[in-house]
Amino acid sequence: MVLFEAEVDGGKIVIKESELETERDRIINLMLQAKNNPERWTYLAGQVKTIKDILNYLRWPEGRDNSDSVEFGG
Repeated sequence: MVLFEAEVDGGKIVIKESELETERDRIINLMLQAKNNPERWTYLAGQVKTIKDILNYLRWPEGRDNSDSVEFGG
């Protein structure tokens, strides 16, 4: 992940939500370029999924049920 505005605060890393969204979009664009390279596409898809999971924690800090937990693609 490429982060420009992350800060270290004691034992924590502070990342802005907007920066996570920008990084997600950047990686999705890389996925489009890697559409003929399944290994690279899969690697990038894992990064996008991780960022989406972090964003979901920020948006629903109380947690969610798992009814929408299955996701396909990036």
